Amino acid sequence: MIWPLIVAVLASALWFGIRSKRATLVDFEVYRTAAARALEQAPLYRPEDGHYQFKYWPIFAVAMAPFAVPTRAVASLLWYALSVVLLSLFLRQSVRLIPDRRVRPAWLVVLVVLCTGKFWVKELTFGQTNVLLAVILIGALAAAERERWRLAGALIGVATFVKPYALLLFPWLAVVGGLESATLASGVVAAGLLAPAVTYGWNGNLTEVAGW
Repeated sequence: MIWPLIVAVLASALWFGIRSKRATLVDFEVYRTAAARALEQAPLYRPEDGHYQFKYWPIFAVAMAPFAVPTRAVASLLWYALSVVLLSLFLRQSVRLIPDRRVRPAWLVVLVVLCTGKFWVKELTFGQTNVLLAVILIGALAAAERERWRLAGALIGVATFVKPYALLLFPWLAVVGGLESATLASGVVAAGLLAPAVTYGWNGNLTEVAGW
């Protein structure tokens, strides 16, 4: 069932190779720059960043710090490879979670590739974080199906640091999983907001969170 994904990845790699002289993982460079600033305990949000200025939470910049250590070429390759692995995991888990599946997994994958392949190419070649968000949230869905609501709440809380859109799931979590799981998710968010104080200090972290 995995061969269409391999084809999609090879196609995106070819596209990236053709444009490599004038293109980079644009979104990944934003996160890598933020990570470098976090390592230096420097301000994260700067007007010169333009519309990329508020693309991440302070905790995400700190979490991305390992990618600021190697050279740009090595860091980009690592992120690209990680994205490919995450995309594979997302696809496999998505097919597995379909209830009462009546179509062979291979055909489902083919249909997904045909309908969404161009978005995968953009995801990989721009170095975006949508697939990371998707893997975390589908993990939360899998936990919810097993009625492991605490784990589901924790994962949804973590997902908010990748993309704040995950906050939209909090009402659903409270209704379906109960207030305990929603409270746990909120606790994870609160902990993530406070965690960068280890790097920036208490006042510095408050400044960065307020800036965001």
